[in-house]
Amino acid sequence: MVVALLLLCLYLASHLVTNVYWHSGPVGEMGHNTHTIAIALLKYRQDRDGSLPGHLSELVPSYIGPSNLNCFFWPPLPRRTIRAYAKSEAIFTKIDNEGAYVYLGTQGLPVDLILYERTNLWAVAKGETPVVTLTSNFATRLLSTQDAASRVQRTSGRSGPSGSPLNN
Repeated sequence: MVVALLLLCLYLASHLVTNVYWHSGPVGEMGHNTHTIAIALLKYRQDRDGSLPGHLSELVPSYIGPSNLNCFFWPPLPRRTIRAYAKSEAIFTKIDNEGAYVYLGTQGLPVDLILYERTNLWAVAKGETPVVTLTSNFATRLLSTQDAASRVQRTSGRSGPSGSPLNN
């Protein structure tokens, strides 16, 4: 069991280096944050006979402690705000409704997409910014906005307020 978990961690680390960490700025930071969430999801899944949480906030505090709450947000929240939220139930709502990720959980498994970053987090220069995603094998991947949107639409026809399935 320990060997399998170690091999899985090495596999995840190799995917992060080749797919996300070569990017700097927000994309690289989101890759790091997604990796933190992936490790927490793996631990949650191991503790619960393979099931995934219904909401990302269910990872707090057992799998992601108060000192790592900023992995759910972009841009990062001020430390004072994190400390205040960590002491209240409001952090759960903030993670699920205002966090940097849209979590599909079990619903996303058939299309190989457990979560993806919201696309409205930063201004985009010329060209398309890739979307940081977490796949069903818990690998962090960069997908084009178009590919990620196609996968999200296949989960159940989800669509955001502006018609883009990635902005919800």
